[in-house]
Amino acid sequence: MKLDAAIGLYRSHGMGERWVQRIQADKLRAQDSGAKAEAELAASRARQTGDRHESELPESATAEAVFQKAGDYWTLSWAGTKFRLKNRNGLRIIACLLRHPGQQFRAQDLMSISRGGSLVNRNGDNEPAHELTIARDLGDAGPALDETARAQYRRRLEDLREVLTAAEQDNDTGGVTKIRHEVEFLEDQIAGSVGLRGRDRKSASHADRARLAVTKSIKSALNLIRVTDAEMGRHLALSIKTGHLCAYFPVSPVNWRL
Repeated sequence: MKLDAAIGLYRSHGMGERWVQRIQADKLRAQDSGAKAEAELAASRARQTGDRHESELPESATAEAVFQKAGDYWTLSWAGTKFRLKNRNGLRIIACLLRHPGQQFRAQDLMSISRGGSLVNRNGDNEPAHELTIARDLGDAGPALDETARAQYRRRLEDLREVLTAAEQDNDTGGVTKIRHEVEFLEDQIAGSVGLRGRDRKSASHADRARLAVTKSIKSALNLIRVTDAEMGRHLALSIKTGHLCAYFPVSPVNWRL
């Protein structure tokens, strides 16, 4: 190195130590500057390599999962975890929703699927239609109020109105308030028990019963899945919407093997 040669030359000619120390100081500064430049170059190369690797990664990784039925058992797999569950209604319903992400199904139709039926394709000709006999009416819990009950309510209303008149004349504020509350309750009950054209209103419609049954089946199945695989259970719980219309809207991309 030139600085080393300069130091040797100064010493051979008997130059003072002050000059030698000055050259040595210049040498150290040069070494520090070179090391710093080398470190900055290495950091720059590392950043460029990291950026290139990040750009080669997919924007969103798609999870691989399994939800398949064989005999009386379902095989489920998520992120390497594999387990089996005995067949039940909720698992059949969930499998149907997974096959058609983003598509809404009526709870009545899903009830038929839970009992082993297939689903008729009503959304276009792109997918094959399957024959299905759906129980369109599962019955109901009977009239909200039968005629005998309505007659008793009406008689009670007539009696209350007479009592209410007497309470108002006596300035019985507490009695008036209590009687009015009962009158309003009975009037609401009578009005709610009559449907269109004066027909009896059913207390539990087919649609409501299907909604409750399907929701209960799905939640029961999800609880079983959570016990073995919390992550899979969490994804399904966040992605499956229940109600009169049910659907699977995945919160993250998943490639299901069904």
